[in-house]
Amino acid sequence: SANAIRELTSGSISAEGIRQKIAERARSIEMPDDVSGQTVMVDATKAKAGSKERGVPIHLAVTAAPGPLVAGRPSIVKKLVHLHAGGIEPLRTRLKELSPDIVVHDGGDDLAGCAKHIQRCRWHLPHQLGHYLWQDGIAHKDRGFYQDHLKAILWTGKNGKQRYDQFVKDLESFGFRTAAGHLKAAGNEAFTFLRAPGITYSTTSPLEREMRELNRRADVGVRWSTPGVENVLKVLFHYRLNLKPET
Repeated sequence: SANAIRELTSGSISAEGIRQKIAERARSIEMPDDVSGQTVMVDATKAKAGSKERGVPIHLAVTAAPGPLVAGRPSIVKKLVHLHAGGIEPLRTRLKELSPDIVVHDGGDDLAGCAKHIQRCRWHLPHQLGHYLWQDGIAHKDRGFYQDHLKAILWTGKNGKQRYDQFVKDLESFGFRTAAGHLKAAGNEAFTFLRAPGITYSTTSPLEREMRELNRRADVGVRWSTPGVENVLKVLFHYRLNLKPET
């Protein structure tokens, strides 16, 4: 960045000067606090930062609400409400401060008590089931049958919870204890969309585009410091989502 600025503007800012400016800007960012009428979506991904070989998790939380038609298709208005690098606790604290009606997540972390209603992503549950069936020793060619059955239960809705609970019992009876345990743990959050008033989204798909952008910006072939990657990503997503002109 320092080299580009020097070549384009003849400016003399150093790499360290840029780092300090980014850190200063990140500290000054104020996130939205009003999430009323919106769904909060959360996700996390690893970034190559810090001392651990696999890096540190980056936790992202955005609001999502239906927006105007764009080119004849409905849009989604998203706002950044939280981003940090490290453990889960700062995210839990932030969600409790926001006190959202609805949080949608993929099940990577326990968010009990962080919202009035918590919905487990209906796309991720069948997708993740394949991994747990693998752990139970099920061949790849046979996993799709169980995943498709779970999709039908989650998306048809009718008698969904009863069918879901029976499916878990069937998996247990087949000896697929890892898969059954995974679904049993998610059961209380799988059908929130049927009972939560005003819920608009029951998957994290509106957030996936942001996660791809996060990975694209963080995975640049170097190892970051933990504060450094957090500052850069916080500034990026603040400009990307919170300062983007409304359409």
